Amino acid sequence: MTESIYRTLHDPHARRRIDDWCDARLSAWAVPHVRDHRDTVAGPTHVLTAGDPDVPVAVVLVPGANACAAAHLPALTALAARGHVVAPDVPGEPGLSSGRRVERARVHQLGAWLDEVVTRLDRPVVLVGHALGAAAALAASSPLVVGRVLVSPGGLRRPRLPLRLLAAAARWRAAPRPATSYRLLEHLAAPAERVDPALVEWLTLVGRHVRPGFVPGRQADRFTDVLRSRPPVVMAGVHDRLLPPAHVAPAARRLLGTDVVPLECGHLPDPAAWGHVAGTVDALVARRS
Repeated sequence: MTESIYRTLHDPHARRRIDDWCDARLSAWAVPHVRDHRDTVAGPTHVLTAGDPDVPVAVVLVPGANACAAAHLPALTALAARGHVVAPDVPGEPGLSSGRRVERARVHQLGAWLDEVVTRLDRPVVLVGHALGAAAALAASSPLVVGRVLVSPGGLRRPRLPLRLLAAAARWRAAPRPATSYRLLEHLAAPAERVDPALVEWLTLVGRHVRPGFVPGRQADRFTDVLRSRPPVVMAGVHDRLLPPAHVAPAARRLLGTDVVPLECGHLPDPAAWGHVAGTVDALVARRS
C-alpha cells in the first residue's frame, strides 16, 4: 500500500515547496552538474551527476532519510572534486524523486531500485550510503558494485534513541519552525560544529510538509554471504548520538567481518568528515582502477 509522503491535505502545494527548495539549491551550486529524471521500479527518480565522467569507476551517493542530493552538497562537492559522482534522490523521501512511500519490505525495494540505477550507469561503481542510504547500499546486489562505504549506517542495527534527542524530535514534529529545527540539528551534529543554516531551512520545510518515515532495522544478516566476500567500509561519527562506533561495531564485526572507522563528526557529517569519506572512496576506486 502506498501513500504520498507529502501533507497535501494540510497544504496542497507541499510537494511544490520541497521541489522549489531543491531546485534553488542545486541551481546555486557552483559545481558543474547535470540533472535528469528516469523511470525506475520505485517510480520517477531524479539523478544528479557531477565530476569527471571519464574516470573508470563512478561513485553513487545514496542520501539518508529526510534528505536528498540538494541537502548533501558538502558531500557531493568533496566527491565531485575527486572523480565522477552520481546522486539519485531516494524515492519515498523528500526531494525530487517519487513522493510515493512503500512501507512494506522497503529496504529490499530500495535495493532493487538502486540496482536499476547502477545498471544504467553501465560501469563499475562504489556505493556511498548515509543512514537509510547505507541500508539501501547493503541491499543492492548488482555485480557492477565493486565497493561500499557505509556512513552512520542504517541496516546493521536499530539506532539508539536518547531521551533528549527524542524530545527535540518531538518538539520539531509538533511545531516545525527554525528554532525547533536548529535544536534537533544540534543533537545530530558534533558538539562544536556550526549548524548549517541551509539544513535548518530544509528541516523546517520537511517538518511542515512531509509525513514521518520509518527507521530501518537490521538488514545486513540477509546479505551476509555477499557482503563478507567484499566487506564494506563502515564509518561512524564519534559524536553520533544515534549510531556511534561502539553501538555499530559489534554488528559490523559479526555480520560483515569488518571494524568501524571513526569519523570526527556527529550523525550528520560535516564537510571535513565528508573529505575523509572521499579519501576512503579514492582508495577503493584506485584499487579497482
